[in-house]
Amino acid sequence: MKQDQEAIDAAVEYGKKNATLGFDYNQVYDAFLAGVEWQKGRYFPPEKEYYGC
Repeated sequence: MKQDQEAIDAAVEYGKKNATLGFDYNQVYDAFLAGVEWQKGRYFPPEKEYYGC
C-alpha cells in the first residue's frame, strides 16, 4: 500500500511540473501511473537457469 501511495505522490508531482494544469494534467498523471504499473510487471525471472553446463 505504501508503494502505491508513493507512486501517486510522484505522479502528482510529475504532473504539476510537466503538464499544463487543467488541460493535460490528467493525461500526464494517468500516463505516469501506467508507466509505474508497467515497470512493476515487466521483469519475470526465467523459468529455467541457463548458467554453466
